Parts: sequence; C-alpha cells; structure tokens
Amino acid sequence: MKGAIVTGLGKNIKKCREKAGLTQEKLAEMVGISPNYLSALEREAKVPAVDTFVRILNVIGLPLDEMLEGILQTETKTHCSRLEKRIGNLPLHKQRKVYRIIDEILDELENWEEDH
Repeated sequence: MKGAIVTGLGKNIKKCREKAGLTQEKLAEMVGISPNYLSALEREAKVPAVDTFVRILNVIGLPLDEMLEGILQTETKTHCSRLEKRIGNLPLHKQRKVYRIIDEILDELENWEEDH
C-alpha cells in the first residue's frame, strides 16, 4: 500500500539511477535485487524495504535528503541548508550582497501581498 511519503519515491529512484548512468539491470545487480523488482519500485508498484532502499542509496552514492527531495516536507529546510552552505562559501562582501538582494525580494513580496 502506498502512503503519502512513498509517492514520488520510485520516480526519484529512476531519476537518480539515470543521473548515475546506470541501467536498471546494472543497478539491480549491484544492489542484489532483480531488474523486475527494481522496475516495480520505479513504477511505484512496490515499496522497497528499508535495507533495500539503503543499498540503493549506497550504490548510487546519493545522500538521503536528495533521494527524498519533493517527498518529505523537509524539502524547504534541505534547500535552505544548501543555499546557506553556498552563501557561506562566498567571500564576505558577496555574502552581504546576496543578503541585501534577498531582503529586497522579501520586501517586494510582502508589499505585493498587501496590495493584492
């Protein structure tokens, strides 16, 4: 039975597999499952057991948050964390510029919502 958290998981597995340049057959072999079972996971006809899911993540070499992107409600937090890291890697003068731009965008959106 599919639950809300599972919707989209199969599509993410397929997308990540393709991004890694793996065929269904190759990933299935590396994970230790049949290609038919992997196909069923990608079509969301089946839900992977936790150990199978972890093996898929390890073989693809993908962090859990990326595999669950768009599925869990923590997506916004994950995206903010990524942006925070990217901004933190910038020189201080560029960090200040980014924050000024974000402030201007937020001010504009807040004013727009009041007007509409």
